[in-house]
Amino acid sequence: MISIITSTHNRKYLLERAIKSVLAQSYKEWELIIVDDCSIDGTESLVKSFTDSRIKYLKTETNSGSDSLPKNLGIKEAKGEYIAFLDDDDYFRVDALKILNTYAKHTGADVVYGDYLIDGKPGWSIDFSASHLAQQNYIAMDVTLSKRSAILAVGGFDEEVKKFKDWNLWIRMQKNGASFVHIPIIVTEVSVQEESISNKYDNTPTWNPADCLIYPSKTSLGERKPLRVAIYTLTLNRLADTKVMWESLQKTTKYPFDWFVVEQGSTDGTLDFLEGKTKSKVINGKNRGVAGGWNDAVKMIKSSGDYDIIIKVDNDCEVLSEGWLEAMVELFERNQTIILSPYIEGLDGSPGGVLRARLSGESPYLMINDKVLGFVPNIGGIVFATPIRLFDEWTFDETYEGNKDYLLCQYARSKGYSIFYMEEYRAVHQHGSEGQKEVYPEYFKEKEGKE
Repeated sequence: MISIITSTHNRKYLLERAIKSVLAQSYKEWELIIVDDCSIDGTESLVKSFTDSRIKYLKTETNSGSDSLPKNLGIKEAKGEYIAFLDDDDYFRVDALKILNTYAKHTGADVVYGDYLIDGKPGWSIDFSASHLAQQNYIAMDVTLSKRSAILAVGGFDEEVKKFKDWNLWIRMQKNGASFVHIPIIVTEVSVQEESISNKYDNTPTWNPADCLIYPSKTSLGERKPLRVAIYTLTLNRLADTKVMWESLQKTTKYPFDWFVVEQGSTDGTLDFLEGKTKSKVINGKNRGVAGGWNDAVKMIKSSGDYDIIIKVDNDCEVLSEGWLEAMVELFERNQTIILSPYIEGLDGSPGGVLRARLSGESPYLMINDKVLGFVPNIGGIVFATPIRLFDEWTFDETYEGNKDYLLCQYARSKGYSIFYMEEYRAVHQHGSEGQKEVYPEYFKEKEGKE
């Protein structure tokens, strides 16, 4: 079923046309939820004059001054898998829901959106581009069909946003990983009224697309929950390094996390050291390699609780900058289609991380929440932080002998992720890349044999 949400305030003279366009739909599995924001013009009598049981009527106790709250109330009441919006001064073409539903089912996208006429002239819709969306809204609210679950995941409309609320919603959904598909078919006819909310406020958004929180501070759909972080480490001997790494986490994170370990057959007392420190651990009798250990860690974390962020920290890493994890979480609260690492010192051949070759046309740096991020094609695995859902469809091929971090980065890029080093936060690869082989020759001999 599709739940259509129409918010209205003293628009009885327009609302009737919108309702009739829903009743005329060729697709019949719908409910229409009309949220009346305290009208005094007989809107309630008009709505109740329609006897179709699929039409639901809600009325706010006081006028909210914008339609973000009424729309959220409609979303909360909705029973359909999909949500469509229809403003009271617009109307659907007869096949609108059929077209949108067909493409939604066919593509599996979280949001499908069509084209429209605005006062009889073609509106502006283009195929989806996240970078273009960050600069300008090209998705009209009344041409969309969205999964209700994807809207709820970002808390619906930000009730502090008075204008560009639809743009704000699409931005936050995209940053939360929602997929969008454009349908080049006119589905809605839009009209602009002089007294509309969009004409009451200045044309400059009061929010920044890069910095706005994915889940707003003010919404009727529930409070924002703190992101839960799981850090995991693969261990195989090198106890001295593991101790330094663990102590640096305790000193620098400034944000709660659970530690998970995949133990790959240590014989140097590592197991004794881990006792009482980990949320959970996998103990392998022998070295399963990086790919096998990484797969074991993801499986263990997913079965241990509802985590949002998963971070691989190598046991030969020492984090130097305090507050790095707190800063990471603040970034993930604003974008969940990114992979992050602190700036890594001590890597021979590629100081500060992987070689900084960039694709043509891509900006070398950007800022989110006042944090300087350096864009790169991929990052190494010393510290590798990502939303846990990146692993919903990904496991490592344990027979592959190449660079696992590179493969995962390429997969993430294909899913729309961007990859960054946090230039203001530092970690160090203990002993340096070449020094590691001198300090632990037996470890690297065994590791290379496994690879």
